[in-house]
Amino acid sequence: MDDLGKILFTDKYVVNGYQSIVNQDQKTTMDPMFNEDMANPGCWMQKIPTWYGPDFFPDQRVSGEPSKYVIGEDVGIFAFPQIDPAQNNVEGSADTMMMLVDRPEVRALEEFMATPYGLQAWILAGSAISTNNTTPQDWYAGSYKLTVASEIANSASGIGFDASDLMPGAVGAGSFWTEMDAWVNGGGTNPTTDDTLKAIDDSWPTQ
Repeated sequence: MDDLGKILFTDKYVVNGYQSIVNQDQKTTMDPMFNEDMANPGCWMQKIPTWYGPDFFPDQRVSGEPSKYVIGEDVGIFAFPQIDPAQNNVEGSADTMMMLVDRPEVRALEEFMATPYGLQAWILAGSAISTNNTTPQDWYAGSYKLTVASEIANSASGIGFDASDLMPGAVGAGSFWTEMDAWVNGGGTNPTTDDTLKAIDDSWPTQ
């Protein structure tokens, strides 16, 4: 939280200051990068998942037509800079399958989806990377975004989920969300970081 605060609350680190963070529409967060057709960008980096863009690039968002900006040429993707050089873990997300009824055909589907071929069409569409380490790397060759994501994942010591994704719904999509919004809007001091964390902890379900 302290390291995050240094980024969010330091003058000139966030476009329009920390007061704009919570109220900024997710679809428009990258707009300053394209200022004056990228000749005078208002910011140089945006922390966002690989699924973001070009759908939300300003020209495509407004016109509905394919963006003239090309990911991998005009806009690059890289791993978030390390804060602690001693650790090489990355944050990620994933879809999971649950077998609610143990029948042969359900088990067969689960087993197939665990193979590279279960996700082949999804990978070739540029929408996913596989957790199966036998997946052919050339399946990612046609997608800059997935090539970068695959390289980041494969070179990491470990992959962890966003903390809020693993919290109970009442916290991750509830108190954690609202308390963090309040913390950001208050500049990290009203409420304080300690008060924010205590409020989130106190909201944790007892059962």
